[in-house]
Amino acid sequence: NKKITFPKIPDDPAIYNICKQFSNILEEDFKFKYSAVQTLSIGLENKELDCNYYSLLFYTLLNKIKSYPVFPIHTPGHMFIRWYTSDRTYINYETTTKEITTDSILRAEFKITKQGEESCLYLCPLTDLQMTAIHYAELAYDISDTNLIMSIALNRKALTLDSTSFLVYNNLSVNYFSNEQPDSSDYFYEKAIMLDSMNYTIY
Repeated sequence: NKKITFPKIPDDPAIYNICKQFSNILEEDFKFKYSAVQTLSIGLENKELDCNYYSLLFYTLLNKIKSYPVFPIHTPGHMFIRWYTSDRTYINYETTTKEITTDSILRAEFKITKQGEESCLYLCPLTDLQMTAIHYAELAYDISDTNLIMSIALNRKALTLDSTSFLVYNNLSVNYFSNEQPDSSDYFYEKAIMLDSMNYTIY
C-alpha cells in the first residue's frame, strides 16, 4: 500500500501501472525470478516462480484483497491475468514479462483452437477450483517420470475439481498408457479429444 496507489476505478494506464509496480516489488524487493517450479512452497523458498504462481500472487492481491475484477487465464502451458474494465473489455497482463498482450497474439502463440476457446477451455476466467486443478495436473505431469502412481492420484484429484479440463484428461491418458492400462488410457483419450479435437498435443 505504501508503494502502489489503488484507485477505486482505475483507467487503463492506472491498471498497467498497478500491475507493473507489483511486478517490480516481487522482482526488486523480494528478488523473485522466473523459473519452472513444481510447488509454490519450493518456489517461495528458492525465490523462483513460474507463470502459474506469479498469476496466483497477482490474483490474490488484486482480486481477493483489493476486490478488483481480475482473474487468472489459462492457455496451453501458460497462465496470465486478465483485468476486466467492463463486461466486454479487458486488459491481459503477462505476469512474467510485465507486458500487455492481446487475445489474437495468444491464440497464435499457443495454437488455441476455435473449439477450445468456444468451449471455454482456454482464454476464459478460471474459478478457484479450476485453478487448483491446473496446479494439481501440472505437478502430476512434472513427477510422472519418477512417481507414476502419485501422478495418477494427483490427476484424479484434479478431475474431481474440474471435470472439463483437457489437460487433466490428456494427462490421465498418458499416465494409464505408461502404466500399461490401455483401456483406461483410451477412455481418457476419448474424453480429451471430445473437448478439443484439433489440439495437436494429444496426437
